[in-house]
This record gives sequence, structure tokens and C-alpha cells, in this order.
Amino acid sequence: MKWFGEQCGNIGPQLYGICGCGLERVVEDIIDPHRNVDPTFCYSMVKFKDGRTLLGLQRRVVGQSIVFADLAGKEITVPKADIVRRTQTNQSLIPAALLAK
Repeated sequence: MKWFGEQCGNIGPQLYGICGCGLERVVEDIIDPHRNVDPTFCYSMVKFKDGRTLLGLQRRVVGQSIVFADLAGKEITVPKADIVRRTQTNQSLIPAALLAK
């Protein structure tokens, strides 16, 4: 049996412990995903010296590099020296208007 996280990118919070959160919290997180975002899941916008940009989650720092996960869950190692600007948001990767569709 394959877990969902093995089939898709591991980019968001794992839901293994969701039962312990309580129904109100789960519903709140779905209806208003930006209200109470764990900093671990706030994405960064990174601009490079060559003009490229990256939108992703910081996974870890390894020496003089930062490892980000892009929106598909693919890890990208970025030398710190190549970064011109990095802005960490307070936003979730979950679209705010998800239920409006």
C-alpha cells in the first residue's frame, strides 16, 4: 500500500494527527487557511542574481546552501550567494478561495 505522500510531493502538513486537532480547528483551517499558519508551512519567494525566481518552502540549511521544496515537492538546493532577495510570507500554500469554486 502506498501512502498519499509517497505518490505526490510532500509539500504541506501531514494529516496523520488530524484527529487530535478537533473538528472546529480542522474546519477553520479549510475555510480560512491563512488565519493560523504554522511558520513551517509559510512559503518563501526567492529572487536570484540571474533574475530567476523560486516559490517554495525552506526545508533545511546545509552549509552555504538552502534547500527549498517547490510547489510539486521537488527539493532544490540553492547556494546562499546566488540569492539577491528572499521574502518569507505568512501565507499558506492552500488557496484562500478554495471553497468559492
